[in-house]
Amino acid sequence: MTWLQHEIESWESEALSKREFLRRVDALRDPLFERLSARYGDAYYAKLLYLKTSNLIVARHHYRQRHVQVASRPVSLMVDPSSSCQLQCPGCVHSSNAAFTAAIEWPPGLLKMECFEALLRSHGPFATNAVLYNYGEPLLNKRLPDFIRASRGYGMTTHLSTNFSLPFDVEAFIRSEPDHVILSIDGATQETYGRYRKRGDLSLVLDNVRQAVEWKRKLGLNRPILVWRFFPFAHNVHEVDRVFELAREIGVDQVIIGDPFDVSNDDPDIALTECDRRGRFDLVDPAQLARSGDSIAAGLTHHDEVERSFDEGWSSRLADETLDEPDRPNADSCNWLYMNVTVDGSERVMPCCIAPAAKKNLVYGQLAEGRTNWLGSEVFEASRQALSDPEAFAKRPTLQMGTPYCSTCPRRPPLTYGPVTATTDLAALDFEREAVDLDGPFWWRFGAWDGER
Repeated sequence: MTWLQHEIESWESEALSKREFLRRVDALRDPLFERLSARYGDAYYAKLLYLKTSNLIVARHHYRQRHVQVASRPVSLMVDPSSSCQLQCPGCVHSSNAAFTAAIEWPPGLLKMECFEALLRSHGPFATNAVLYNYGEPLLNKRLPDFIRASRGYGMTTHLSTNFSLPFDVEAFIRSEPDHVILSIDGATQETYGRYRKRGDLSLVLDNVRQAVEWKRKLGLNRPILVWRFFPFAHNVHEVDRVFELAREIGVDQVIIGDPFDVSNDDPDIALTECDRRGRFDLVDPAQLARSGDSIAAGLTHHDEVERSFDEGWSSRLADETLDEPDRPNADSCNWLYMNVTVDGSERVMPCCIAPAAKKNLVYGQLAEGRTNWLGSEVFEASRQALSDPEAFAKRPTLQMGTPYCSTCPRRPPLTYGPVTATTDLAALDFEREAVDLDGPFWWRFGAWDGER
């Protein structure tokens, strides 16, 4: 049991107020910093680890107590380097079916590198991962390797999903060392693949995958973890065995037989079906894919924002009167509003993965506003209040943007990369296991925000 685990676990039986909880996290700073500095011999690295670890601790507490005003920053950043896509898959904002996409508000755009860097300056010291996709094809942004390196500079893992069906500089992409790349390949022949991945070229995709595997070998890298994800439908489920054969032949690391959603309201020819092989399948020993301390250190860059953020206490990040906010552990909530900020290629800021549309008021701001804490903005606070304290929300003055969609959202979509992933990201950063040790059940339980409270 780590010292930090022992400290947090000792609080579990106490009904700590918001003010007292933040005070105790502040009191952890110096002793934890000293332990991390001694273990790693690097004061900067110790500060970065403290910020990310304490941010997860604070965010989890705010979520579990359904606080409206939060001191924490996003644990995860979902950023679309490109809001565009060259394919037209059914059920997507880029579908060729104009009747399906008519109400969706999803303008094309390429996110500028300087905009992403500005977001990282304020949020990178605290976040554990960058999810560099949502509805766009990230490889359409030629600066994608720079996005990945900039994220790694703050110690964040990078996760991507791509169709890989375009010419691009495979070597530069692999050299940037993304951590986790989902390859969306829903067929083993062009005929079946093209039914869903409309306008996609399977031969180009597979050639790109082979090049990626080869560049990993040439450069002696174990990252990115290359994952072939296959969505089984009625038209392609017969090719599942062939997918595994091709994946092993090419040398990808994992196969996911996914659980597709129904897109028949867009394309009635794409039908769901039963498949008895759903799940994640390792094709190589997972131990071979672990992040190494040397790799993490090589990707880090020093930022003044980390130094400044370390010197600022958690309690001081909130107005004093909000520190006495009551707990509401049994109230409604959505963990996107405590863990994530989403940005698209046109610099719109949103709370989650849902696309804005008519009657879906989900654009919560623009990056150009230059906020240093998006979760603390009025509209994010109003959204949390709408769920956890609806009576107070009903008395709140109407926002300039109107009523946020979160107040009526029926979906509560699962997080793309949730707090369990954030916990494993932290454990990878703390590879000497000074603070975060996944060998016992505590940290896994700690990452299960929606589990027993």
